Amino acid sequence: ARIVEAALVGRAEIQLARGDWRLAEVGAARAADALARLGHHAHEADAWRVVAVARLRSGDALTAQPPVDRAVALVRDAEDRLILAECLLARAQVLQALGLVGEAERDAREAAALFEALG
Repeated sequence: ARIVEAALVGRAEIQLARGDWRLAEVGAARAADALARLGHHAHEADAWRVVAVARLRSGDALTAQPPVDRAVALVRDAEDRLILAECLLARAQVLQALGLVGEAERDAREAAALFEALG
């Protein structure tokens, strides 16, 4: 079942690229809930990242922060460095939109280091 939910996260990413923030948010949130029940925390974190990015792109940075914070916490425990880097980058964007520049820069630097280490 995990592969189906992971595909739903991919679909939500496509909806983000097309500018359909609401569909992306709803689809990613459903996938996150299903992945949580399955115990696949790295993929769950990726889904919460998509929820946060959808909210941010729709202009709601304040409600984007809780899901992206959750994503970072989940993936740190799951130890998936690629998804962690993507979540940190998303959180940096949310923090920057909220005017928390120092915190945004910290997350962006950590994301950049992870991406560099991954090659």
